[in-house]
Amino acid sequence: MEHPPGLLYFYSRLHFFLLPPIAVYLAIKVGKQYLGLSTPTWIMAVATLLARPTLTFIRNRYIDLTNRRAATALGAVLPPHVQESCFTVAKKALAALDGFPGLPSSTKFTCITYLCIFLSKGDLMAGWSKSYGYTFTISRFTSCSVSRLQNPFCPNIPEIIIRS
Repeated sequence: MEHPPGLLYFYSRLHFFLLPPIAVYLAIKVGKQYLGLSTPTWIMAVATLLARPTLTFIRNRYIDLTNRRAATALGAVLPPHVQESCFTVAKKALAALDGFPGLPSSTKFTCITYLCIFLSKGDLMAGWSKSYGYTFTISRFTSCSVSRLQNPFCPNIPEIIIRS
């Protein structure tokens, strides 16, 4: 019997989520066993739970640094970055989806992929284009979106390019 494609994808990404917490847990255990470190259980639990988010944060900062260095080496200029945090952008996206045509008003979306629906409305895009120009980047939780408004006479039709 074959597995459904969702399970195959889940199994292929499982290491991405499990390896960092397991590595932190084993490092603390090895430190206790061989180095005589005494760490409370709550520190081990917090460090294990925060391993994946910390690694994602460090990865995003590293990608930003390498992109800046590559742009400098090529003499390019990176587009400006929207100064609002990803939490603020997500909160505004969810608020903008209330009363969106075709969606029940009681529906609450918590997935950041619905940011595209929010951005297609163009309400904040027009405001950001006045502040940052027609090309700018927006932080999301795990990546950054580059948004480019192609026509200055029609700012409500954005093009969204996602880079990891």
